[in-house]
Amino acid sequence: MYDENNRRIRRWTVEEAQELVLREPPHDSHMSRDWSTQKAGETWDEAVRMMIDGDPKSARGLKKYLGVLARVRQGKRSLTRWGEAGSQVDVARFLSGEPECMMETVRARRAAPVLKIAVERCVPHYVTAEEIRATGASVLAVVEALRTSGVPSEVWVTFSINTNYSRDGGSYSLSEQVLVQEAGYALDLDRLAFWVGNPASFRRLGFALFEQEPQAVRDKFNIKTTGSYGSASSSPPNEDEFDEAAPSWSSDAETWLRAVLDRRAGIDVLDVKEER
Repeated sequence: MYDENNRRIRRWTVEEAQELVLREPPHDSHMSRDWSTQKAGETWDEAVRMMIDGDPKSARGLKKYLGVLARVRQGKRSLTRWGEAGSQVDVARFLSGEPECMMETVRARRAAPVLKIAVERCVPHYVTAEEIRATGASVLAVVEALRTSGVPSEVWVTFSINTNYSRDGGSYSLSEQVLVQEAGYALDLDRLAFWVGNPASFRRLGFALFEQEPQAVRDKFNIKTTGSYGSASSSPPNEDEFDEAAPSWSSDAETWLRAVLDRRAGIDVLDVKEER
């Protein structure tokens, strides 16, 4: 049930997750249905529909965010190539009589390995829906910027909790992990906008996945209507199995965004004032 590090990690496709969350919750564990719409972002029925169909409304807002990012980023890597339609003249070649003296500086694109990204969405109950959406926007900006730079990404949304206490004195972790974007497929921004940026993906569906755990697991993590559903983890317990792990908190998201784009794609994200 748990590995040698007291971790229980379960992985699902979106379709498998849907099958699980549609099951009736245990009579003593149904907080996934009890969250207020204000806190959860959507009703239960809306959340179930959006897990497959996506959230076009949120995606439209994210596209505006991505548009701003596109205007304030630049690539470090570049190369010069020769071509008749180039916009610059190689003066040395021109003076030596070389006919092929036009050149163009372009972004270097090269084959890149698939980047496996974990997006931890588990946060304490007092984190607002607005903050969850803001963090999601930053994460999706990274995925899209990497894609347009030739770096394919595989995106896993994770819901990870720790025990507040255990009768045996040990510390245990539980993480439900859903593959929401496979590498090599067209970016499904509507679906990603829901899973990564909509608070209902956690407060409805993440909770519903916890509620389908066996009784012994629910008892250990206090997954009951009157319980706390464990304590939110800032990252998945198997973080080392991913290339990058996005932060849960919006205060950390911008720093992470800049670091990942620089490290993985050689992209500087400039401040608007720098662009001017």
